[in-house]
Amino acid sequence: MKTLEQAIGLRSKLLRAFETAVAADDPKQWLSFAVVGAGPTGVELAGQLADLARRALKGQFREIDPRDIRITLLDAVPHVLPPFSAPLREHTRMKLEQLGVTVMVGAAVESVDAEGLTTKDGDRVEARTIIWAAGVQASPLARKLAEATGAEVDRKGRILVNPSDCSVTREVYAIGDMVNLNDLPGIAEPAIQEGHHVASVIKARLNGRETKPFKYLDLGTMATISPGDAVADIKKLRLKGLTGKVAWAVVHIAFLVGWRNRVAVLTQWAWNIVTGRRTQPIILEPMHAIERK
Repeated sequence: MKTLEQAIGLRSKLLRAFETAVAADDPKQWLSFAVVGAGPTGVELAGQLADLARRALKGQFREIDPRDIRITLLDAVPHVLPPFSAPLREHTRMKLEQLGVTVMVGAAVESVDAEGLTTKDGDRVEARTIIWAAGVQASPLARKLAEATGAEVDRKGRILVNPSDCSVTREVYAIGDMVNLNDLPGIAEPAIQEGHHVASVIKARLNGRETKPFKYLDLGTMATISPGDAVADIKKLRLKGLTGKVAWAVVHIAFLVGWRNRVAVLTQWAWNIVTGRRTQPIILEPMHAIERK
């Protein structure tokens, strides 16, 4: 889910699964979902899917028994949210299970087919809809850049850059989730800080000045679990539950452009939390599928 088009396609696939279940002889097979990857993306998807199925769509698919909906979250790592502290990991797991999500950690996926997936230990998870949230390969541009400059790439295809200035060569710089810089996560904050640093390095070198080595400032990590619950791990500050959700909301709203956008998003969030309702669900086909037709 790296682009808006992919997000719309995923949303439509989820809604289509509910539509199909209503008319199916065996609705349970269409109401089984699996999310592979228990990092922040996987946790947020599993939690939102549980809320979507049991609250937001409850009044629109009256023929569906919420007890028939099965959501499984899997990962090869031993805990959900590995970067977070142990109390927040345990809180997240407990809350997901309360939402009806089956959590399987230490379960590496071996194969995927049209009806589900199989782990390396031989466990079978039936799921007509499978969402991959366990990470992706870097952009092919990184490997091409490495081949052109003689640089190395890691197993995810990310180019290894000089940790002091994000350089591939003295004339070429790379930032963001296409690079491996001290194994920093491929999220927005490292990319933003790398971008600022590279700009200052280029400016300093053009003016013949010395440059300082890059130093990442860890602002913390957050993940939302449900409309009223989130976790935040900010240095020594550990937030969870409603307090974590408020902190998560404040941070996300602060980065929006313009007060009109901030007020509109805050109002929509409040409406969703209080009523459990969302905008009218519409199934849309991705543009590339429409173009093929």
